[in-house]
Amino acid sequence: MAEVRREFAHRERGMADAHAPPQAWAQLPPIYFYYPPGIADGDIPASRGVFTRDRPGKYNWTVKSYGILSKMGFPCRLTHELPDEGIIITHREFFKDTMIPNSRQLFVCVVADFQRHPFAQVHMVQNSSDPLLARA
Repeated sequence: MAEVRREFAHRERGMADAHAPPQAWAQLPPIYFYYPPGIADGDIPASRGVFTRDRPGKYNWTVKSYGILSKMGFPCRLTHELPDEGIIITHREFFKDTMIPNSRQLFVCVVADFQRHPFAQVHMVQNSSDPLLARA
């Protein structure tokens, strides 16, 4: 376990040096990490993506990803309101099947080990052996 922690810390240090200059970010559309309404804000750590062991993976995928990018200075926001435009990233369990992106939204669905969202334009998997990759 200690070896895994060292490897993770090494990767985080490397990521901190790998970010693009802020002027390049000015050209990006707004980027949001979405969690649905009804989840108490106290359930989402205010400390920018701190891993919480007592939370299910859907929270950790969304909040942790936001936290890592935010700490690097990447322009993104954590929100419980679905924005009208921009890149919207969230866990599959937070995207209802009835949610359909408009022409100004790009849905990025963190599939994890779930099924694809029927209307998301981009799907991310956590497992390099995921059958979704074989169909890509």
